[in-house]
Amino acid sequence: MAQNDTQKSTFSAVSNRPRVMVIIIRYKCDSCGHTHALLPEFLIPYRSYSLLSILAVLKDYCLTIEKISEKYGIAASTIYTWKALFLKNKKI
Repeated sequence: MAQNDTQKSTFSAVSNRPRVMVIIIRYKCDSCGHTHALLPEFLIPYRSYSLLSILAVLKDYCLTIEKISEKYGIAASTIYTWKALFLKNKKI
């Protein structure tokens, strides 16, 4: 895969995998005049972590919140927020 100017290598604290900078395309609606973002399917609006990163943390929910927080280096409040987000949006 060829590198281009839009890619940036960083380190992911949750998954230990390289991250890539994603450019979000915005479109202006002819009908309402507002701009709207076209997000890739792996992004969750208004979140700093991808869906896969959040699910990786939640799969360890059988551990205590303290252990999950230490393992992934994230705040307990973030884990509780992700759990609530998951429960609110899960489809049975």
